[in-house]
Amino acid sequence: MISDAVLSLHWHAFAYTGRYPDYSEAKNINVAVRPLTLSDWFRKPRQMHQGTYSDAAGAYSWLESELRQVCVDHGRLADALDHYHVRLELGQDAYSGGYAKDRSSIYVRCLLTFPRTGADRRPEQCPGPPK
Repeated sequence: MISDAVLSLHWHAFAYTGRYPDYSEAKNINVAVRPLTLSDWFRKPRQMHQGTYSDAAGAYSWLESELRQVCVDHGRLADALDHYHVRLELGQDAYSGGYAKDRSSIYVRCLLTFPRTGADRRPEQCPGPPK
């Protein structure tokens, strides 16, 4: 495990699209569904991890592209993207979720800071530092 002191702030991108999981699935770290807590994203199966970004611009670009593909309401998307841009520039998490375009599934896209900061500061293992 790499020490938090060695790592500079970066973001891990996670994605889920599918049905709304039941409690036991969401709680189970071995099942690839949206978890119950932010910190559990780091323990979910590796296939949910979509990338690592060392700068806010790169992280934002990933999130914007993802949301343009899955969001239903593009009218509200511009305001949401402005909000996420500010959060990322401040070195914070960006988390978005809702009904996917097919309306029968949900999507979640998130960029989580590492090392963890603020109220969600818990000891987590970094899935992989930025390259």
